Amino acid sequence: MARAHLAPREWALISSGDLGHLRRPAAEEGFQGEVAAQGEVTQDGQRVDYFAPRLRPSWGHA
Repeated sequence: MARAHLAPREWALISSGDLGHLRRPAAEEGFQGEVAAQGEVTQDGQRVDYFAPRLRPSWGHA
């Protein structure tokens, strides 16, 4: 379905919360995943690591 909405050089930024649900369907549809950004925050002694995954269509990319 995503192929109908993305041109060969376009990409989709998704939330990390959606990543677990999208990994297999994205790969089956020909998307490649990568980490677009990552970091960490410490507050009140609690550390949280975060990242922003990005899916790119594998068609149209070298």
